Amino acid sequence: MCVQASSVPSVLLGKDVIIAAETGSGKTDSYLVPLIDKLRDAQEHSLHAVLDQKVTSPQNVLLVLCPNVQLCEQVVRMANSLCRDDGETIVSVAAICGKQVVIVQSL
Repeated sequence: MCVQASSVPSVLLGKDVIIAAETGSGKTDSYLVPLIDKLRDAQEHSLHAVLDQKVTSPQNVLLVLCPNVQLCEQVVRMANSLCRDDGETIVSVAAICGKQVVIVQSL
């Protein structure tokens, strides 16, 4: 999708990104997928360092703030739908909808 093609590279580079497009254009995937990818990379990097030192792995957390409960629930559904090739979920997700917050944490 055009929205994703134009925003994903900037998200992966860690730039500030504002994505404005019509409903159903792929905005959520435009930030969620590359951020989870970066989170997974950080976890793998930490895990390799941890294995060398024989200590427990630190937990990396991705925090997504949403302006309303409906969007919060949509982001949770999208994050929960992302699976690895073996069908296992990629992240564990917690939603605190009273504060319109979605927390995505890598497994």
